[in-house]
Amino acid sequence: MSKKGIMKKAVELARKMEGDWVARMALALKKVWATVKAQIKKNMATEKQRNYLNTLVKNFDRKAYFHNENMDTWTAERVLTRMIKKASDKYLTKKDASQCIEFFAKYQVRKEKATRKYIRAKYAGYCAETGVRFEKGALIFYCPVAGGYVLAENY
Repeated sequence: MSKKGIMKKAVELARKMEGDWVARMALALKKVWATVKAQIKKNMATEKQRNYLNTLVKNFDRKAYFHNENMDTWTAERVLTRMIKKASDKYLTKKDASQCIEFFAKYQVRKEKATRKYIRAKYAGYCAETGVRFEKGALIFYCPVAGGYVLAENY
């Protein structure tokens, strides 16, 4: 609610009261401000939302965002800056928090798994790293660095 709206409500309340005008206005303003503050507190983002949002912002993948969004870099940077500013706002509402979470959750840094998933080759082929031929049934795994399947016995 704007300050103008608060003042209108206070004048409305003060007219219904009896006594000195200044005293009535002071009392009405206190009541209206109390209701506005309670409403703001009710719509504030929860601590759980804030913590989750902070984690998302920290793990945000800028490269993926700039690469995948269909806009120029300058505009993308401005949108990102505005969203970061909104996420760190002291008076973040639940609605804004959910918008920020949706925005930042899209592009998170993907963590590579440390363990390799070995599989049995269905067909004979060549090792992408060494060029050695392997037969059907050999133990292999996919290596993104080599760009193909690599024999497990090399590791």
